[in-house]
Amino acid sequence: MRRMISRRRRLCTGTGRDGWSMASMDGTQTGLLVVRIWREPTSGDPSGVRARITSTVDATSHDDRTLLVNSTDDVLHAVRQWLREYLTQQRRLL
Repeated sequence: MRRMISRRRRLCTGTGRDGWSMASMDGTQTGLLVVRIWREPTSGDPSGVRARITSTVDATSHDDRTLLVNSTDDVLHAVRQWLREYLTQQRRLL
Protein backbone atom coordinates (compact mmCIF):
# COMPACT_ATOMS: atom_id res chain seq x y z
CA MET A 1 0.00 0.00 0.00
CA ARG A 2 2.80 2.41 0.81
CA ARG A 3 4.20 2.02 -2.72
CA MET A 4 0.85 2.93 -4.29
CA ILE A 5 0.56 6.05 -2.14
CA SER A 6 4.03 7.27 -3.06
CA ARG A 7 3.36 6.66 -6.77
CA ARG A 8 0.17 8.73 -6.57
CA ARG A 9 1.97 11.55 -4.82
CA ARG A 10 4.49 11.72 -7.65
CA LEU A 11 1.62 12.08 -10.14
CA CYS A 12 -0.11 14.89 -8.21
CA THR A 13 0.57 18.55 -8.78
CA GLY A 14 -0.74 21.61 -6.94
CA THR A 15 -3.03 22.94 -9.68
CA GLY A 16 -6.51 21.57 -8.98
CA ARG A 17 -9.38 23.31 -7.19
CA ASP A 18 -8.47 21.56 -3.96
CA GLY A 19 -4.75 22.03 -4.54
CA TRP A 20 -4.23 18.72 -6.33
CA SER A 21 -4.76 17.39 -9.80
CA MET A 22 -3.89 14.03 -11.29
CA ALA A 23 -1.57 13.71 -14.28
CA SER A 24 -1.11 10.44 -16.09
CA MET A 25 2.30 9.01 -16.81
CA ASP A 26 1.78 8.81 -20.58
CA GLY A 27 0.14 12.23 -20.99
CA THR A 28 -3.39 10.96 -21.58
CA GLN A 29 -6.34 12.36 -19.72
CA THR A 30 -7.15 10.80 -16.35
CA GLY A 31 -10.76 10.05 -15.46
CA LEU A 32 -12.15 9.31 -12.02
CA LEU A 33 -15.07 7.16 -10.95
CA VAL A 34 -15.87 6.70 -7.25
CA VAL A 35 -18.64 4.33 -6.22
CA ARG A 36 -19.79 4.34 -2.59
CA ILE A 37 -22.13 1.42 -1.92
CA TRP A 38 -24.24 0.54 1.10
CA ARG A 39 -27.32 -1.56 1.83
CA GLU A 40 -30.78 -0.34 2.76
CA PRO A 41 -33.68 -2.78 2.92
CA THR A 42 -36.06 -0.08 1.63
CA SER A 43 -34.03 0.78 -1.47
CA GLY A 44 -36.48 -0.83 -3.91
CA ASP A 45 -33.94 -3.43 -5.07
CA PRO A 46 -34.19 -6.97 -3.62
CA SER A 47 -30.50 -6.80 -2.67
CA GLY A 48 -31.01 -3.50 -0.82
CA VAL A 49 -28.15 -1.85 -2.72
CA ARG A 50 -27.83 1.94 -2.78
CA ALA A 51 -24.90 3.82 -4.29
CA ARG A 52 -23.50 7.31 -4.68
CA ILE A 53 -21.42 7.60 -7.84
CA THR A 54 -19.13 10.58 -8.40
CA SER A 55 -17.39 10.78 -11.76
CA THR A 56 -15.52 12.86 -14.27
CA VAL A 57 -13.85 11.96 -17.56
CA ASP A 58 -11.18 14.62 -16.94
CA ALA A 59 -9.70 14.80 -13.45
CA THR A 60 -8.23 18.26 -14.16
CA SER A 61 -11.64 19.79 -14.91
CA HIS A 62 -14.28 21.01 -12.49
CA ASP A 63 -16.93 18.97 -14.31
CA ASP A 64 -17.69 16.22 -11.84
CA ARG A 65 -21.12 14.62 -11.56
CA THR A 66 -22.84 12.87 -8.69
CA LEU A 67 -25.52 10.25 -9.17
CA LEU A 68 -27.55 8.40 -6.54
CA VAL A 69 -28.92 5.01 -7.56
CA ASN A 70 -30.83 2.30 -5.74
CA SER A 71 -30.30 -0.92 -7.64
CA THR A 72 -27.45 -3.14 -8.71
CA ASP A 73 -28.45 -2.75 -12.35
CA ASP A 74 -28.36 1.05 -12.06
CA VAL A 75 -24.84 0.91 -10.61
CA LEU A 76 -23.64 -1.29 -13.45
CA HIS A 77 -25.37 0.89 -16.04
CA ALA A 78 -23.74 4.05 -14.63
CA VAL A 79 -20.27 2.47 -14.64
CA ARG A 80 -20.67 1.26 -18.24
CA GLN A 81 -21.96 4.66 -19.34
CA TRP A 82 -19.03 6.45 -17.70
CA LEU A 83 -16.53 4.05 -19.27
CA ARG A 84 -18.03 4.59 -22.74
CA GLU A 85 -17.90 8.36 -22.24
CA TYR A 86 -14.30 8.24 -21.04
CA LEU A 87 -13.15 6.07 -23.96
CA THR A 88 -14.99 8.30 -26.46
CA GLN A 89 -13.25 11.35 -24.97
CA GLN A 90 -9.86 9.61 -25.24
CA ARG A 91 -10.40 8.84 -28.93
CA ARG A 92 -11.14 12.53 -29.57
CA LEU A 93 -7.86 13.52 -27.93
CA LEU A 94 -5.72 11.14 -30.01
